[in-house]
Amino acid sequence: MKQNKFFPVFLFLVLAGCTTIVEKGGTMLDGSAFQEKTAALYGEPGTKGKKGFTLREIRQKDGGEFIIIGHSEFPGLRIKASLPEADGSFYLVSMEFLSSHVAGWNEFTLDLSGSGVFTAGENGGRLEINEMETVQISGGKVRYKDQRLTGREALTALRNRHERINALGEWMRQRENAAAILSEKDFIKRWKPELLPELVKKKEKPAAFTAAADSETSPWVIAEDVRINSAYTRLLFPEELWPLRDSGALIRDWEEALPWVRLYYHWDILAALLKGPIQLER
Repeated sequence: MKQNKFFPVFLFLVLAGCTTIVEKGGTMLDGSAFQEKTAALYGEPGTKGKKGFTLREIRQKDGGEFIIIGHSEFPGLRIKASLPEADGSFYLVSMEFLSSHVAGWNEFTLDLSGSGVFTAGENGGRLEINEMETVQISGGKVRYKDQRLTGREALTALRNRHERINALGEWMRQRENAAAILSEKDFIKRWKPELLPELVKKKEKPAAFTAAADSETSPWVIAEDVRINSAYTRLLFPEELWPLRDSGALIRDWEEALPWVRLYYHWDILAALLKGPIQLER
């Protein structure tokens, strides 16, 4: 049989496309999604589960049952909780998150503590989370191009990135107290010029950066093949975040974990909204 020399390329493109679809859908890549079945789906009224918060009752092939809380703006987010008791009470277990980019993904499980109530009726229900606290990342996987990290190596990389993104998100929230969830497009438009002016067009650069960069004595460093202005770093960021920008770690986090950065920027808003009550329909 004659071998088609274009077949390997075609197969690669098909597999790459499938991977992107899986990642954007927020499905865990270890195959666990194929062991789950949605027993019931609740969404915000009039949205058919396509906008805002959703709640799914999940049954696994091994007999396990739990609920998954998600939000349409963060397709990789799964807040996992126990199946509600007779009075509707449940306890939080973990937050699973999949943050994909063009060259790979970050996938992790962050342990949670807290509780909530979901009172279900014939046609819907009401969701409230009383408290929700993050504990630590307990597992995950990382892929960048042909490099894959698992086990302890992945855990270390993910926990380090978690610390950086959490600190950055906290500072961003203090700098601008966002009252609404920004779409990814609006989030990039708002924050990229301010955080990484070296990576945007000249007309998008903030005046403070232009002034710092035009100074003849302004210090520069090279990181991730980008010329970074250290004077602007010190002008804008608190001291504890200087190494994040000048080392190039901020560039890597932005390019490799933008959905993660965006999620943590909005974390307080999501937590406040989940205190509810949120009316859901089946």
